[in-house]
Amino acid sequence: VESAIRAMSVRSVVLAGAWKVQHTSGNKGPCAGKREEQQPTAQKLCPLAMEIEKSDIAVVAADLLAKTLRKTCKAQDQKLPNTEKFPQRVMGFPSPGGFIEAMERARQDCITATNYIEQSETVGDVYDVRSVTVKEAGLVEAFAKLDRRVGLRSVKDSLRMLYCNIKFRQLRTSLQLKDTSEQSYHMRFLGNPGTGKTVVARDVGAILAKLDVVSPKTSDGWIPADNKFSEVARSELVGEYLGHTAKKVKEKVKLANGGVMFIDEAYSLVQSKDDQFGHEAVDALIKEMEDNRAHVVVILAGYETEMETFFDSNPGFKSRVPFTFNFEDYTCSELHQIANQMLEERNIKMPQDNRTASAAMSFTTRCCNQLEGCPVLRSRSNGRAVRNTVEAAVRNMASRLMQLEEEANEPQPAQAYTMLEPDDWRKVTAIQVEGRLRHPCSAQGELKRIGDLMIQRTVKLFSDGSLQGPQELEGQLFEVRQVVEDVTHLQPLDAVLDESSRRYRQLCASKVSALAKKTQFALKMICMDTKTYQEEHNGDNGGVLDLLKEELAGAGDPDRIRATVQQMNIVMENTAFLLQLLEAIYSSTSPPPPVLPELDQLCKRKFASVKETRFDSIPYELLMD
Repeated sequence: VESAIRAMSVRSVVLAGAWKVQHTSGNKGPCAGKREEQQPTAQKLCPLAMEIEKSDIAVVAADLLAKTLRKTCKAQDQKLPNTEKFPQRVMGFPSPGGFIEAMERARQDCITATNYIEQSETVGDVYDVRSVTVKEAGLVEAFAKLDRRVGLRSVKDSLRMLYCNIKFRQLRTSLQLKDTSEQSYHMRFLGNPGTGKTVVARDVGAILAKLDVVSPKTSDGWIPADNKFSEVARSELVGEYLGHTAKKVKEKVKLANGGVMFIDEAYSLVQSKDDQFGHEAVDALIKEMEDNRAHVVVILAGYETEMETFFDSNPGFKSRVPFTFNFEDYTCSELHQIANQMLEERNIKMPQDNRTASAAMSFTTRCCNQLEGCPVLRSRSNGRAVRNTVEAAVRNMASRLMQLEEEANEPQPAQAYTMLEPDDWRKVTAIQVEGRLRHPCSAQGELKRIGDLMIQRTVKLFSDGSLQGPQELEGQLFEVRQVVEDVTHLQPLDAVLDESSRRYRQLCASKVSALAKKTQFALKMICMDTKTYQEEHNGDNGGVLDLLKEELAGAGDPDRIRATVQQMNIVMENTAFLLQLLEAIYSSTSPPPPVLPELDQLCKRKFASVKETRFDSIPYELLMD
């Protein structure tokens, strides 16, 4: 209901414009009685303040659909769709069943759900929050400052939505209508590091103060805070002994009186299920958020997945934190703008040929040129990485100029101290490339180790039958995926890389290719039919699962049956790992090569065949038990 009212508030603020309501005498408000008997102003404003329309419901439905789909796409490492037209597409569904079908698909599969939604016709008008004009003198500069910040499109929209929500409540108050709810303005900020969460939290504090939403508490010894923004960490909230924590939380909330208290990585408050002090901090914080919602706004920030888990495990937050802001990663062009701003503050200019600068920022941040279709990566550090990259380039510039001064025995022209050169950026990229690729792609690096180990374990089945599970290697999937992404990212930058970076790219590309061949070899050895494998490989042993099925079928001794079933299960675990490994290797290849779905289907068919087989009239699944 509150979500529908928030959508209604945007429409109402856009259509109402500036208003002035003439109050009626007596207890009846301007909206009482028949519409034709109301004042002209009330005839216009009362429906806006009182009547939810279909488009408002569509906005709520679209938001729910977008959140569900976003979560599924991230979990499946798929591209995030453009959700801007979702409200109109929801209204275009032929029946309510269309929305239900879309939600069901969104919970299950990113690609099929996206295709289903995008096939829907766009219908009706939805009032865009971006069309809302802020006119109040005290707020114009605050929103202008926010708008000047690079990127943050969805966050800027969310803040305007918040503005509309507040103005809508003021409209209803002026019409003598009951408040829609005892609204709190606590928020959660979701996103990767370096996406502007802290600076926007400062902007929020200034905006809420000017809207008179947060009023300082003056009773019980509370004093208005001088600063409208305070950032606190776990160590400042969690006590050292029982009963100490609640006191610390109360003190920190009190210090934020009349402003914003910002907690980054809020899920770090509770370190484990047995973290008694952490749970006490959460309970105390929830109580303070409820009791002092009119005096302090708490903003909880962090990674999206961890924040969802944190809120699910602490239901008190969900009902008290009505506003969610999603901080998307910056695009490459936005990061370039941020770098330019940083350099302008230092009175330093980019080189005329800025391809090496773009290459350095692209590689160090792992950015995409556009967010739609951009793979979801937690390793992006966004603005922080740009700051580090800019500072590294400036250090390279300083070293270069010092060397020139020593060689010439005199200072360089003044302009030289304000202009970066392409080599200053090229060296930044070279250091990053070596730091990321040298170890995993070395002669005895992780890529070679993983491939050799899986081959050795698979071949070992034909000697002593022993095999270990893949648990110790599962953590390496992330590293393989990172190397693949880095190699893919470097390829189009080849022309502006130095020789060392090109060699590392070529070396890693060859190591990834070798790992792909070893992985395919191991999967074929395990999943192919024994006869087919021997025909294709000159009589070599192969078809591990077939051979194990034969051994199990002939095993009469219970100990032998138990050992064979255990071995079969470990082989299946390794096979599942190998399929994940192959998927990681081709994660940046679009479309993936045919061998990936072919081997995936081959092994899954073989798994199904094993599970459907009865051994001495006993189903395999019972043997597993």
